[in-house]
Amino acid sequence: MLFTSPAHAVLVDHGVTYTLTETDTANPLIDQFTLTITGINGAADTEKGRSGVNAIAFEKPANFVSAALTSPANWTTVNGGLNSTGCDGSGNFFCFDNHSCTN
Repeated sequence: MLFTSPAHAVLVDHGVTYTLTETDTANPLIDQFTLTITGINGAADTEKGRSGVNAIAFEKPANFVSAALTSPANWTTVNGGLNSTGCDGSGNFFCFDNHSCTN
C-alpha cells in the first residue's frame, strides 16, 4: 500500500477559515474528508453573531456511491444541494444537514 500525505483546500470568507483535508484510507475506494472551521465570532469575523453551521454540500464526484458523517450526532446526510434554509434535495450534490442549528 502506498499512502500519500493529505490534500488541503483552504477558503477564508468574511474572516472565517474553512479547511478541507482529504486523507487516503487503507481502502482504495474510500477517502476521508475533514472540514475544520475556525474564526467564527473571532476578531476577523465580519459577520459576528453566528452560532454554527446549518448545512454543507459537496458536488458528487464521478463514481460516487455514498457519504457518511461520523460526527456530530445531530447531522444527517441528504441527497441534493442546499439553499438558505439548509439541504434542499436538488442538484447533483450530497448535503450534510445540522438539525440542531437554528440559524
